[in-house]
Amino acid sequence: MFVNDGSVTTELTTQFVQPMDEYTIEDGRIIFPENDQMHVWSAAGGEQLWLDALPASAIQADGVAYFLTGNSGALYRVSLP
Repeated sequence: MFVNDGSVTTELTTQFVQPMDEYTIEDGRIIFPENDQMHVWSAAGGEQLWLDALPASAIQADGVAYFLTGNSGALYRVSLP
């Protein structure tokens, strides 16, 4: 996956990212998996780690990520950098 901040094109990940939808790309941020971790990218902040695990499911809105891990059904909320 490649991103462009208006001046430089950067490769974020070589892993297949699916699905890309309105929940993975929002408010100028992209959330994506890389090496068993979740990262976020924005033109303002670049690439940053936001979760040292892979969630079962993740969405974002207004600078906050919501995600599920494991089979517990617990929903977590984390502010994105």
